[in-house]
Amino acid sequence: MANPSTSFARLEVNTRMPPGYQAVPFVVSSPAGTARLCLLAAREAGDAGPLVVLRSSTEALYYLGCLVDYAGRWLEWVEVAVQQVEGLQNTPAAFREMLTNHILDIRWQQRTALLRELQPDEEILCGWENHHPPPLFLDVKQGKLVTTGEDLARPEWELCLDDGMLEDAQLPPYRNSQARYLYHVEAGADSGFVPLTRNAPLNEATVELADVLPKTSGLRAVNAACGLMEVRRFHPVSCGDYLDLLAGRPWRGLRHGSRILNVDEGWPGLSDLTQAAGMENQTFLGRAGPAARLAETYYLKLHFFTQAARLVRQIVRRTQLPFLNLTDESFRVRFESRSGALPLLWTARLSLAVPGQAMALRVKNLGQRFFLRLGGAAHSIYLPGKVNQTAAGNAEVRLKGVQTENGETVLRGTLSLRQPLLVSSNDILWLRLPVAGSGTLSFFGNLQPEEALSRLDLPFRTWPQELDEEDVAGLQAASASFSLPPSPFEIIPMLSTPVDMYSLGVLGARAFLTSEEAGFQDTVDDLLSLAREMASRYQEGVPLADRVSEAVGARTNWLRRFGPHLMSSTALPSESALRVIGAAAWFELLSILISFFPGIGPDSVCPDYSHAQHGALESVFDEPLARLERLLVEARQALINERAIEGRLNPDDLESPPGSYTQD
Repeated sequence: MANPSTSFARLEVNTRMPPGYQAVPFVVSSPAGTARLCLLAAREAGDAGPLVVLRSSTEALYYLGCLVDYAGRWLEWVEVAVQQVEGLQNTPAAFREMLTNHILDIRWQQRTALLRELQPDEEILCGWENHHPPPLFLDVKQGKLVTTGEDLARPEWELCLDDGMLEDAQLPPYRNSQARYLYHVEAGADSGFVPLTRNAPLNEATVELADVLPKTSGLRAVNAACGLMEVRRFHPVSCGDYLDLLAGRPWRGLRHGSRILNVDEGWPGLSDLTQAAGMENQTFLGRAGPAARLAETYYLKLHFFTQAARLVRQIVRRTQLPFLNLTDESFRVRFESRSGALPLLWTARLSLAVPGQAMALRVKNLGQRFFLRLGGAAHSIYLPGKVNQTAAGNAEVRLKGVQTENGETVLRGTLSLRQPLLVSSNDILWLRLPVAGSGTLSFFGNLQPEEALSRLDLPFRTWPQELDEEDVAGLQAASASFSLPPSPFEIIPMLSTPVDMYSLGVLGARAFLTSEEAGFQDTVDDLLSLAREMASRYQEGVPLADRVSEAVGARTNWLRRFGPHLMSSTALPSESALRVIGAAAWFELLSILISFFPGIGPDSVCPDYSHAQHGALESVFDEPLARLERLLVEARQALINERAIEGRLNPDDLESPPGSYTQD
């Protein structure tokens, strides 16, 4: 069978690929007219490697790809997501053992099915959403994908899903571990097993991966662990870049290391966004006066922010899971119009780029679920500090009682610490206790710090758990001895959709209160300080927007920090910008952003980071989203009359600042 990249070249057609790049097919299809899924690869690897890696998350790696026709001509840009398991190693030990291949595969399949339902025109079925592909590697020299056999469509080695076969070889089963192994399809267990994941155990039944791959140098892993895959239409512009475009700054372009990729084949005019002059043509009022441009920027940013909140609510409603990882990288933008009927920036469509990292822990007797954030510590301005308030160590455990009722056992005791910890009764406790005859047993429960007599002693009560008689007897014997040897524990904050509310509040600060990334930390700090100041001024019956108006509108220095002039590079004075947008609308928007931050005061929608209605986690978004929708309608109506907008300015405001656009 011909090398796919060579067969494209022999047809001598313009493939419409960026210069220096080629399309590398996943599967070689022979029928004429068949579209093929490809990865985009540089012909000569530069400083970023041959493949265009768009981003990574805890559970996936994302490549830039494309669809091509039989001749290799470009049809559509896509992104190819490949399931990863290595990114989960830093998940708290209390939950790491639950993250098995089986659970991770179900998460992947459910998420792709949901996105296919919510945004059916975004998903492109490749067949590997539910079925594991063979291990895939890029042969850099040949410019083609290779696996363990001669043909990608008929690999000799496949991922072993037969738990019985693995257990017979004294290897961990696929279903109940994160270990993955290849086996020879025809030879079966006699071939040996090839470990694919970093911590997969080795023994005399395992063989090296290099022994089953083609004998060639320069292979780069694409999907070495046979991860499930997903293909979606490509969204070229990041959330942050889109907000910068709306603020009036050129796009930095799609980068691959030091190179800039031209993807204008998908969106004619996209490269114009890298030039300040070209940006004038990508909005309706790009050549109008500064007031009209600011009003249009306000509407487009408000539309974007409302889209983001609406999309988050929609996904939370369907999954009943919080995200716990929302940032500006969670969303990307593509442009829908290729005909030029609308300015490019008016055709922006938002899509979820990074799925949530929450996993549910159900306690049936308590009638609720608790949520864990997968992965390690998160250091992002978009996430509250509460997310990282996880404590772990070893502590002496004093058991005070073992109670069994209706076949389920509850432990009462005290955790004796070496140093005090700041904890809440909402926090989740995980314990692994040594029990005679049973080895170790793991328990989940809650702390009761309000009953503590010492800062170093934390009373706890575990959640009801089914145990066999031998385990119960071992625990009762341990309780009789009162004190157990130091045991591993973890204290994990209870989190839910209020964390996502906080993230959206910070995203709102990025959209409306800063025109560039520089100074963003100061902006978020100022907004949180304003929220606390408004909490101190709380008066029952006085709307938050009125209090914000009184505080910000009356102080020039405050208006400079919280005014609508920050949305754009039009350089209008803060007072003039406020007249353009309208004081009532602007202070209502600020009050909405303040309400997103949990636990600051009576104006917060959520009193803390665990507050959410069981079975209706999306309800926390309802009130602020309804208010945003009303503002959006008002902004759209106000935008229709450009002359009325310009009339809101004083004559002195119409002097064009240096470097600004001028009217024709």
